[in-house]
Amino acid sequence: MPTYTVSGEKGEASQEIGKVEGSSSLQFGSAPKKNYDNEIMRTKDIDGAQASTKGLGIFANTKRRELIKNSLDNTDVLGAHVGSLKKGP
Repeated sequence: MPTYTVSGEKGEASQEIGKVEGSSSLQFGSAPKKNYDNEIMRTKDIDGAQASTKGLGIFANTKRRELIKNSLDNTDVLGAHVGSLKKGP
């Protein structure tokens, strides 16, 4: 906050100007210290609540479908494969 000393009007004593009441921001206290020893939010006492403990769940005993129909395979359609065009009368 800069302040300026100016002489008064008509030879009066000098006065200091510059500080405007309400122009400075509020000064808050420092941020609270981070307490890394806080055990309230820890999950080490709960089984399965730690990282990498999820497992496969319902997908543990699944099997892939072996007989999935290939939608691009046209061998089962009569006349849809190479060389099936009948030529001539």
